[in-house]
Amino acid sequence: MTKKQAEGGVTPASTRVAMIFPIIALMQGCATTVVENLSAVETYSSGSCEVTVYQSQAMAQSKGQIIEACSVSGSSAFSFDHTLEGAIKKNIDEVCGCGVTEAYVESRQRESELGMRGVSYVTLIGFRRAAPADERGRPAPLSGTVGK
Repeated sequence: MTKKQAEGGVTPASTRVAMIFPIIALMQGCATTVVENLSAVETYSSGSCEVTVYQSQAMAQSKGQIIEACSVSGSSAFSFDHTLEGAIKKNIDEVCGCGVTEAYVESRQRESELGMRGVSYVTLIGFRRAAPADERGRPAPLSGTVGK
């Protein structure tokens, strides 16, 4: 150690690296990517409620025209399962409350701090299937309306 280093004027390069390394490691931990595989279509049950959930609007529409009935936004808060699937499961009852048996995921988000998994948020769109068109190709009237 030189006299200048002993007086506190200059720190050795190895000391500077040792101080910076934990900061870089912490930043790397914050920049993690999490991939969560979900099946394209899954059926969730809660009591007498059963809802088929599609992972996108396009997947839901691939089986025919849909009529959106409600939007349910919720989270996995106050549960032990903070996956996206956990957020979906926790909010299935609200989708059933709309009187529908199908929904698609409009948005999903997971909080994460310092690489630790946090609460997941999801917005589900409950929908009904549109009635098939009549023999002339006209769409059938929506329920509750009178067709002419």
